[in-house]
Amino acid sequence: MDSRAQFQPQPITEDDIAHFLATTPGFFERYAGLLASVQLGSPHSGRAISLQERQVELLRRKIHDLELRLAAMLRLGRDNVGIADKLLGLFQVLLSARSQQDLPGLLLSELERRFQLPQVALRLWDLAPEFADLEQAAASAAATSATSATSGAAALPDRLYCGPQAGQPALA
Repeated sequence: MDSRAQFQPQPITEDDIAHFLATTPGFFERYAGLLASVQLGSPHSGRAISLQERQVELLRRKIHDLELRLAAMLRLGRDNVGIADKLLGLFQVLLSARSQQDLPGLLLSELERRFQLPQVALRLWDLAPEFADLEQAAASAAATSATSATSGAAALPDRLYCGPQAGQPALA
């Protein structure tokens, strides 16, 4: 048996080359001319371009994506500042209310005006007797019986809620 046949070297794979380049950072410093002569296909034109040109294309695309993300973040930031300003104004108006009985109506009108909401509703249950004649308490009692309304309110999720939800008498 020929010993040369047993020890034939395996062909070098692309993974071997990639591993070598990743673990030998000084390779392209020693062979700078090779790096400058590497040609890659351009995804835009299909022609061969240098590695540097390809890197520039990738960086330009990355910069463009980052610019889009930054613009979106700035827009959201401006929106958040606007919401914060509206909330601050709402709180200032609520704090200046002359009586507790004025608060529900004031809250509704300010929410509608400041946030330009087409509809705003407020339902109140288990109020102290001095607040039983509030419109929001009467609307709650008229919409559903007191027992089903309070049980419906108790069944609501333990998180903030906004909007219609079918099957909830408390939200009717």
